[in-house]
Amino acid sequence: LGTSLEKALRTVSAEFAAYCDCEILISSDPELPVLNERARSHLFRIGQEAIYNAVRHGNAKNIRVEMGRNDSCFVIRIEDDGGGFDPGDVPGPMQGHFGLGSMRDRASRMNGSLVIISSPGRTVVTGTVPLHSNTVSHFPAP
Repeated sequence: LGTSLEKALRTVSAEFAAYCDCEILISSDPELPVLNERARSHLFRIGQEAIYNAVRHGNAKNIRVEMGRNDSCFVIRIEDDGGGFDPGDVPGPMQGHFGLGSMRDRASRMNGSLVIISSPGRTVVTGTVPLHSNTVSHFPAP
């Protein structure tokens, strides 16, 4: 990425918004520690996939991405107003769909978790990753 997570998600959100009829808002806690490149990359891909799914599959008109802290964890939360879906009944790798599995795998690689709650009109994807030496950078992002 070579940039902050917020800036990277703003860039990809602007690209999505240019091709769809939706509004994507990004916000983050200014007190968040700087993430290392590995953590930023995984969290960026989780956010990117959640936004893509909301636009492509959910036909969302409003998407909100929030990044913050919960105790000693980094939390990224993506909420949309799309059509919703049953997280337990989605096509997987055998059907050529890798998005949700990839998001879960990325969170797991950082000893974190991914929770998806969805119903018609609202989907919330929440990734939680512990903040420790494996996720925090000792140098600021450019």
